[in-house]
Amino acid sequence: MEISHDDLLLLQKAFFKERGLVRQHLDSYNEFFEQGLQEVIDEVGEIKIEVPESPYKIKLNQVWIIDPQSRITGPYITEVDGTKHEIYPMEARFRNLTYAAPISLEMTPIIDGRELETELVLIGDLPVMLKSKLCALSQLLPEELIEHGEDPDDTGGYFVVNGSERVIVAMEDLAPNRILVDIDTRGFFFFHHGWLQSENRVAKEVGRHHLRFHARSPHGNPLRSSDASPRIRI
Repeated sequence: MEISHDDLLLLQKAFFKERGLVRQHLDSYNEFFEQGLQEVIDEVGEIKIEVPESPYKIKLNQVWIIDPQSRITGPYITEVDGTKHEIYPMEARFRNLTYAAPISLEMTPIIDGRELETELVLIGDLPVMLKSKLCALSQLLPEELIEHGEDPDDTGGYFVVNGSERVIVAMEDLAPNRILVDIDTRGFFFFHHGWLQSENRVAKEVGRHHLRFHARSPHGNPLRSSDASPRIRI
């Protein structure tokens, strides 16, 4: 069955309707706070506190998206009087705030090899990507989004930092100080080009290797090739 151009357009529209343009950002962010944060904590394991009198260690355990004092588990703000309450992105935009959620970590002091009582400690705030699982907008209906001043067609995938919308731009770049080889099959010769991308963004050709294939002779001799010496230019 041959796929027509109209079929491709229909498939493209269905894909963007189902997945959107920023699904890769949302999936990456969700995986980071659901798994990546804990993996970083587990890799560190513990912190040694070098005190001359009595050195001890802090064992790092489970990380939580919660404020130990107010028990808030989503984006929030601390007012000048010390009170804390949850916020929506529009309030962060209007008040030049950062749309962020609290991060707390279970810490266990270890003194002389003996573990003391584990405490839940607030260690900072995590900027929340709009429409991610941490965002208050992710579970709202279109009518509810309009009530909170949001565009129902907004796909999210960005942050609100100090009242400004910020987005992470994905870039593809060549690895520096690595020799990259590609093949040029244009014409009768086959060229292998070697390129070196330096840290100052200057690409230099470091070698060229080409093969020339000869036709089989009438006597049935095997196919031969001539190998030219590589030319090096730095």
